[in-house]
Amino acid sequence: MAPHTAWDGVPSRRAKPAPPLADDVAVVPVEPEVPWEKRVPKAGMFGMVLGGCCGIAYGMMDSWGTKEGRAPENFGKAMKHMQTQAAIFGGVFAAYQGTKEAVRTMRGTQRSEPYDPTNAAIATALTVLPMALHPVTRKTLPHVLFLVAIDSVQDSGIKLY
Repeated sequence: MAPHTAWDGVPSRRAKPAPPLADDVAVVPVEPEVPWEKRVPKAGMFGMVLGGCCGIAYGMMDSWGTKEGRAPENFGKAMKHMQTQAAIFGGVFAAYQGTKEAVRTMRGTQRSEPYDPTNAAIATALTVLPMALHPVTRKTLPHVLFLVAIDSVQDSGIKLY
């Protein structure tokens, strides 16, 4: 016999089953068509917020990773470094997300279609790879590429757990 738990007396609510559909009715999910003029800025804003948060974390760990960086007199330098990294990560990932959405729209692919890595590859080539040209952004390139890889895994629907 199973042991008694505190949840045994709580009634469970179960959803009532839906009535069966007629055989001649086809259920097709319809994605509302939003003009690209609204989708691209929203994608860019999402990239700015997510990239900015990752940039703050990167700048904090980069600044405070040494004993000298954690010294109270260097706190201003650390904050400046965090702001710079937030701007770099936020700007690059906003450009990546906006470009990816614009490429997806120009190519005519829908969000409901299977994952198309071409959109991410074009957006990466146009926005992330130019970071290799400047020495300030060059050292953050692996971290931004990891952010792009996480986004691509999420877009593809791969379950990692």
